[in-house]
Parts: sequence; structure tokens; C-alpha cells
Amino acid sequence: MDTFRQFEVVLEIERSGSISQAAASLHISQPTLSKLLHKIENDLGVELFDRTVSPLKITKAGEAFIESGRKIMDARHCLKKEIEEIKSGNAPELIIGVSPSRAHHIIPPVIKEYQETLSKETENSPKIFFKECVTRQLNKELEKGTLDLIINIESEETAEFAKVELFEEKILLACPKGKHSDALDALRNNSYIAIGRGQVLSKTYQLVKDSFDGKEANIECQSIELALSLVNNGMGVTFVPSYFSSSNVYENVEYLKLPEEWYAKYPKRLIRKICLFYRNKRFLNSSEKRFISICEKLLK
Repeated sequence: MDTFRQFEVVLEIERSGSISQAAASLHISQPTLSKLLHKIENDLGVELFDRTVSPLKITKAGEAFIESGRKIMDARHCLKKEIEEIKSGNAPELIIGVSPSRAHHIIPPVIKEYQETLSKETENSPKIFFKECVTRQLNKELEKGTLDLIINIESEETAEFAKVELFEEKILLACPKGKHSDALDALRNNSYIAIGRGQVLSKTYQLVKDSFDGKEANIECQSIELALSLVNNGMGVTFVPSYFSSSNVYENVEYLKLPEEWYAKYPKRLIRKICLFYRNKRFLNSSEKRFISICEKLLK
């Protein structure tokens, strides 16, 4: 087994926290992955993981191996991209991650500008691939190296990435239009529609509901769009990021600010910083630099 494959195997086990999940990500069977790990550890003469606990615990030797492995795999990835750009003479492809709801609102003008800029420079514009997934998955995919850039909420999980700050978004209350004097009135007199159990907006409601004796949600959706469709039909209220307030899709919905004391008490939950992230200390090709520049121009 070559050294790069060894690092790939160990890094995936560390990311997944279990042999079975890592095997699924690597598209091999669990017994095969266990044999590969045993071989790596036998070659090194040390154990990289403590298998007596769940999830797997990394040993000190494992920590050293993983730290070096990340640097080596990052360097390899950056070198491959740089050589591909030199060989082709063209701007390389881009793989960008963004949440589904945020993508609809902020990506179209960025792509339009990106393509118009490139059309003036080359006949063959590079492909752009978008992967739409939830916040936590975006961070994992960027760390893994399957995404070049992500647009996401700044959090503890993004602390290790390089970032370009883009804008702030407040959490607002979406409610039936013209029926309530303020957000508290709407919350007290409507059912709350939750979005994604365990996701950020759902946790935010749990955080503030005791402030107004709020009840548990009796409807739960997996997307903001479905929740807003229900609000549009008068079936309740829900929390949404402020960029939805510029949309005219839901004509029976209005967007109300939450009480100012909530924003002051829970700033990290209710006022979110949106940034463009990429892996630290890595080569940025011409496509990535151009995309970052356009995001700064249009979204800041």
C-alpha cells in the first residue's frame, strides 16, 4: 500500500469515528478496511487508534500520524491542482458547497458575474459544480477535501479554515401577513413550525421559547421552503434567515424582527456571520481566486 493510501485510510477513520462508517465512505467492506488498518499499524509498529472505546480514540502516535498526513495530503492536492492549471492553460473547474436555501438567494448573481467575466477572457469557461448540503456536512466535506470552497455560517467547526467574511444575517420571524403587531404577538398566537430537528434554526427556537412560554412545535419540516409554504397558507410561524425577506415568492408572509433583547442575549444564534471558507495554507487556483473576488464584490 502506498503512503498516500495509508494517509487516506487513517484520515477517513479519524473523520468518521468508526471503522464501519469509514469503510462506507471509502467504498470498501469493513473487514477489508480493518485489515488495511492492521497492516498500517504493523508497518509502523504502533497502534493509531484505541479500539476498546466507541467512538474510536486516537492514540498519541495516531495524532502525530494524522497531523502529518493532513499536511502531506493537502500539499499533494494543491500541487495536483497547480500542475493541472499549468498544463491546460485554462482556469480549472470549481467545486463549491453551500446550503440549499442560501444557494437560491445568493449564488445566481455571483455565477452570472463569474461567467460574464470569464467570457471576456476565454472561450472555454470552466465548469462549476455545486454541492448543496446542511451546515455540518459542508464543514466535513471541506475538511475532507471534496469541496474547494464553501459559503457557510461561521462557527467553532470552521475555526481551522481560512475565511473571507461576506455578510451578516439576522434571524427573523416569518408569519402570516398583516395579522400581528410584533414577533412576540405572532409567536404567542400561532403554532410554531420547526425546521430540521437538531439543526440550527430548530435549536434556536428551543433557546428562546421559554421567554414567551412557547409550546413545542407540532409540525416539523426538513426545508425552510416547505415551512414558509405552510406559513403562507396560515398554518403557523417559523424562524428564517433575513435573506428570505427580500423574496416575493410567499405573498402572504411578512418577516418581523425578534425582540432586541434576544439579539443582545443570543448574538451567536440570532446574528450569524456568513463567510466563504477554504482550507488553510493551500494553493488557490485562478478560478477560486476569481470566485472569491466576485463574492466579496457582490455579497459584502
